Amino acid sequence: MSKVPRKYSGLLSAVMVVLLYFLTLSPALRLNRNMTVYQTDQLYFGLSLVVPLILVAIIRKGWIAISFGAVFHWLILDIGAMQVQILDPERDAHMGDSLWHAFGWIQGLIFSAFLWMIKQFILYLKNRLKRNANAPSERPS
Repeated sequence: MSKVPRKYSGLLSAVMVVLLYFLTLSPALRLNRNMTVYQTDQLYFGLSLVVPLILVAIIRKGWIAISFGAVFHWLILDIGAMQVQILDPERDAHMGDSLWHAFGWIQGLIFSAFLWMIKQFILYLKNRLKRNANAPSERPS
C-alpha cells in the first residue's frame, strides 16, 4: 500500500479538515442570506477547481491523487448545488442535478486525470532540462 509522503500528510489532513469545515459547518456558507445565488455558485465552482489541483500537486501516487481529486470535485459541486437550491427556493431540482448526483464523479475523474497529466508533463520537462544542462556539449571544435 502506498502512502502519502510523511512531510505532506499533515498538510493534506489540514486541507481536508479546513475544506470540510467550510463546506458543512461554516456559517458563511451554510444558509447565509446575505450571499447571492451567483456568489455561492462561483465560490463552490472555484473551490471545485482549486482543491483537486492542490491534491494532485501534493500527492505523489497517481491513482490516489486522481481518486481524491475526483471525489472532492464531485462533492464540492454537489454540495454547492444543494446550497444554491436552498438560497433560491424557486429553483427546482432539475434532471441535470439528478444526473450530476449520480454520474458527476466521472467528470471529476476526467478533470483530475487531466491535472495529473499536466503535472507529469511539467515534471518530464523539468527532468529533461536538468539532464540537458548536465550533459556535456558535443560541438565539433
